[in-house]
Amino acid sequence: TTIPRAAISGSNSDRRRGLVARLKDFIRDAGFNEAINYSFMNEAYCETFCMHEHDRRRKALPIKNPLRKEESLLRTTLIPALTDVFLYNFARGVKEIRVFEEAKVFEDIGRPLPLEISRIGGICYKEKIPSLWKDDAKDFYLVKGVIESLFEEFHIKGYSFSSSQEPFLHPGQSCDIRINGMNIGFLGLLSPVVISKLDIKATK
Repeated sequence: TTIPRAAISGSNSDRRRGLVARLKDFIRDAGFNEAINYSFMNEAYCETFCMHEHDRRRKALPIKNPLRKEESLLRTTLIPALTDVFLYNFARGVKEIRVFEEAKVFEDIGRPLPLEISRIGGICYKEKIPSLWKDDAKDFYLVKGVIESLFEEFHIKGYSFSSSQEPFLHPGQSCDIRINGMNIGFLGLLSPVVISKLDIKATK
């Protein structure tokens, strides 16, 4: 046997890994726990999150031998898995949930292999309880502040926020995140319709 020879060149990859590591450290410092989920999703989630018929996130590739029938597609978004993490903890009475994930999603582009896209997403929940101190800071603005601080930390300029048309977000408490006019993400509360479909009941 002969050990194969191959040149090692990973400067760009190493730089990306370093940036991702810094990004994760920043989000952890903001109080979020990292989740690592399977790269699969349930087709039913497209209906749960009210995704339109022509939404690109509906273009999911089926898995030939899925581990479970309920997760038979390659995920096109991180939202279903993060929501499942939230629901699992919420059902067990966890009062405050801050979770994020950095991973790839997969889009069917009509080729043998899907397009792999790196994404980062998070979900935040805090039970509302009576307090002697008046707290006017809404969760929406708290998370928005984390995102703005992240941009400042990485010296990202030209960012802005505009009204979002995402079908699963609250129309009055949501926004798209833009950098130099390009839409790079979204932020907002889940819409009442989605909350009802997920059967999330607020605790008293």
